[in-house]
Amino acid sequence: MTKTEIAVRSTAPAIVVQPSSYMEKYSHINSVAKARAEESHTLNQIGRKLGRGALASLIEREIKMLLELLNVKDMSDFQIRDAVQTLCSEYGHYKMSEVSYVFRQAKMRRMGDIYGKIDISDIGAWFDKYDREKIDCAYMEKSRADTKRIMETNYNDKKYVTRPRPIKDVAKQITKQKKND
Repeated sequence: MTKTEIAVRSTAPAIVVQPSSYMEKYSHINSVAKARAEESHTLNQIGRKLGRGALASLIEREIKMLLELLNVKDMSDFQIRDAVQTLCSEYGHYKMSEVSYVFRQAKMRRMGDIYGKIDISDIGAWFDKYDREKIDCAYMEKSRADTKRIMETNYNDKKYVTRPRPIKDVAKQITKQKKND
């Protein structure tokens, strides 16, 4: 580890912040499901381990890189700091992989059109859209799991499988009941 890196131990993999983009290590994530499943730290965990200042610097750098890539120059330093504070307070439960995914989708304009400017309401709208996609993904995963469980129960557990009895057997049973009465 070099002098410019910071490492913190926790139950998840060590947090190492390098001068290059921290979020580049999540560039392989191309879906909401992968972003949710990725083993990474939340913004709150990073803030506790590295300090709020380090987290703010990390996200500020990512926002500035995004603005540069999108050729947007209208956001002042104050607006960027306000956006960082809002992200940390409102979306602190998001994993870094999810934040990276949202920014990458915004860069590709999949979170909505960008008309020469970005402000905190645009960034908030990106995360709100991601929230809706995340909820949809969770419902789909739950539905698949429930369907699989039901199918396994019905086909593997004999007592739940109903097989029609032959008509002859039903007729014999009815005839026996009539004779006994």
